[in-house]
Amino acid sequence: MSDADLEKDVKFFGNDTTYRGVWSFMNAHTNQHLGQLIAYSRVNGIVPPWSQTDGASD
Repeated sequence: MSDADLEKDVKFFGNDTTYRGVWSFMNAHTNQHLGQLIAYSRVNGIVPPWSQTDGASD
């Protein structure tokens, strides 16, 4: 998608925005869900793989 396409107007949930605005919203929304999943996993004793340590840096 070109920069010009990203600046095209679109309705999103009844609001006027651009495709860039929709992309920005979806990106933030996805990050919020990831944060919720990480918190839920940790409550259930699961550590995300990228947070696990092998003890080499200790």
